[in-house]
Amino acid sequence: MSYRQLIFAIAAASLLLNATGCSLFAPRSEKILVDSDPQGAIITIPGYDRMVTPATFTVPCDEDITVIARKDGYRTQSCTVRRTLGKCGTLDVFGTVVFLLPAVGLFSSGAYTLDQHTIFFPLSRSSESAETTSE
Repeated sequence: MSYRQLIFAIAAASLLLNATGCSLFAPRSEKILVDSDPQGAIITIPGYDRMVTPATFTVPCDEDITVIARKDGYRTQSCTVRRTLGKCGTLDVFGTVVFLLPAVGLFSSGAYTLDQHTIFFPLSRSSESAETTSE
């Protein structure tokens, strides 16, 4: 193998490795901060331990997350945090047009990001507690 062929082979291998889907190397989870007014609400995310506001959860990027806030005397509220295609996932899509290999990264949770990282629940009193306190 000549020197020129060796340099070409190294450059081609380097390009191929760099185009194999950056999503495979991106973070697979993100933190979300949940708070409420008044604080002290019990926060539930299915599959995770319950926490009291203010709370921080580390959740995977590749699935939608439903966050539920409960506090005695207040209406229960929920919010769904949706996954979206992140920067690395977008690069993998464009890279797939040139090489097929970056498509592998789209199957990784690193290809996605969450559309919210901070959730605030302004809790309102339930009608039952409002009737009780007005008597």
